[in-house]
Amino acid sequence: MFLSLTLCSSVFAKDGSGKIKFTERTLNNFLSYLGGEGVTDQGNWFKSGEPMVFAVSSSGKHSYYYYCPKQYIIQYGGCMPVGTVIGKAQNACKKNAKKGGSSERCFIFAKKRKIVWDSIDYKFPKTLSTEFVKNKLKELGFYGQQALKKEEKKKEPEEKKKKKPKKKTNEDIVKKLKDLNELYESGVLTKEEFEKAKNKLLD
Repeated sequence: MFLSLTLCSSVFAKDGSGKIKFTERTLNNFLSYLGGEGVTDQGNWFKSGEPMVFAVSSSGKHSYYYYCPKQYIIQYGGCMPVGTVIGKAQNACKKNAKKGGSSERCFIFAKKRKIVWDSIDYKFPKTLSTEFVKNKLKELGFYGQQALKKEEKKKEPEEKKKKKPKKKTNEDIVKKLKDLNELYESGVLTKEEFEKAKNKLLD
């Protein structure tokens, strides 16, 4: 992961939305992003910096992020505004996808510590563990089997609707009441049986 300090103009970028599931590689990149870790152009490791922006492809297979190294925070009070690297992160992510043989686009998943995908607006605390992040992503449906379960839950109501018995129409009720009345008047049904059957129809 390379960090560029070249300033550029702000760009308008769309936050991501829709079904997405992180691969292991994307998950590891996101863990590094939250931890503020990466490699500068000089090849030196910086740790415990601040995350800036995380872009991911629509399939969840490709990603790219920018972070602000701790040294820059101490020496300069921070890095460039997040808005100046959003477009660059998306473009770099798209290039990664292209290298992998995909033409899919990339969208913004997180700004700083906040997930903005699907307007979830969840903010990770500064003190984190790998398990906490994994569990939270599973809970939100972005990683592991939980992502599949989330999709199944969305489909479930439609299936239930199909299985629901059809409601009795007024015409059906009227016809059955007439039939019951004829049976009662002909003596086939007692008054008690007739009332019981009639009440069942009208429920």
